[in-house]
Amino acid sequence: MEVNYRNRRLEALLSNPRQMQRDYGSDVQKRLLERIDDMKMAENLADYIINSHGNPKELTGDRKGQFSVRLNGGKRLVFVPDEQETPRKPDGGLDMSKITKPKFLKFWTITANANETLGFGQERQTL
Repeated sequence: MEVNYRNRRLEALLSNPRQMQRDYGSDVQKRLLERIDDMKMAENLADYIINSHGNPKELTGDRKGQFSVRLNGGKRLVFVPDEQETPRKPDGGLDMSKITKPKFLKFWTITANANETLGFGQERQTL
């Protein structure tokens, strides 16, 4: 797939392994590079979800339409389909086999909080 980025700052971070390692440590850097490489090698989002690591999940609530993959230590990489028109199935769900352009939105850290409605704890945006 062809990956895109929300902004140049995020692209600069996710395209620079040395900066990733310096800012977030070698474990997170390794996971980030694996997830991005897996995504680039996949033909579409359905293929990525079946064949990748990181437990990719479609988010719910006010994050409906977004996806996240786990990295390490509560960190997640969040992305959305970046198609001109979001492909849908007849039942209205996303047709993941036709999503070929993920766009990275953010990289965040999740902390435990039992009061969080999304079940992810409180998010602290890392970037």
